[in-house]
Amino acid sequence: MSTGPLNDTDPRVEAFLHENLKKISTADKLKQTFKMSHFVWQQAKQAFLKRASTKSPQEQNKLFAEIFFPELAEHFARQKDVIVNTENKLEILEALSPFLKTLEALGIDYQIVGSVASSAYGAARSTRDIDLVCPLDRSKVALLVSALKNEYYIDPDMIHEAINTSGSFNIIHLKTMFKLDVFILKNTPYETESFSRKHPEALGENQDQIQIYLSSPEDVIISKLNWYRLGGEASERQWLDIKTVYQVQLGSLDQGYITKWCQNLGLLDLWEKVKKK
Repeated sequence: MSTGPLNDTDPRVEAFLHENLKKISTADKLKQTFKMSHFVWQQAKQAFLKRASTKSPQEQNKLFAEIFFPELAEHFARQKDVIVNTENKLEILEALSPFLKTLEALGIDYQIVGSVASSAYGAARSTRDIDLVCPLDRSKVALLVSALKNEYYIDPDMIHEAINTSGSFNIIHLKTMFKLDVFILKNTPYETESFSRKHPEALGENQDQIQIYLSSPEDVIISKLNWYRLGGEASERQWLDIKTVYQVQLGSLDQGYITKWCQNLGLLDLWEKVKKK
């Protein structure tokens, strides 16, 4: 498999792209990501509603879950009175803001990782979910569920299972059908240090503006390298995300930090490939 950053693009175009991406702020790249995701998700939902127009709301809900959230279909299909909404709003913000405000109110820290974070530091691309890491403990599960149950599909049993296994759980914003994937922070040296390096970013406009905490660009590269390896080094999208973040952030990256943790995590060979032209 080719490991070029954009392997169907002329290298001169790649160089032009990366140089100009460096001029776009993190906040503006996040806006691009959210707008792209909004457009793609709106098109998908409209196509679904056209297909399912003759079905009852309950049948629509079940079919929607089976198509878009197969991993949650059995649980989510029990949700009552869900309407697939197609209002012209930035759905990621609408789905994310109440959740982050609730975390803040409960004193639960977090960082945004995954494709949203890599888009902020590299090239914006659409996404159908948001990945977050939280140091969530059992004592706050009931409060979290109580605060969010009217706006989100949220299952306390799923959360407790994620805490028990240091795994992840999913919640769905019912108005927009946007999914949040929440990973429990593992008590390992790398995850602890990575979490401590998150930083704030203002997002949105005027009264709708919210503050989010993003994983650092170095940790985006490290975590995506780890996911790439765990996936059998088969994901071209993961590799392109890594290479693009590296090229765009090259002048400001703490490469010593990346090298240290890639060596500790058995990813040094992949990191060396990233740095090759």
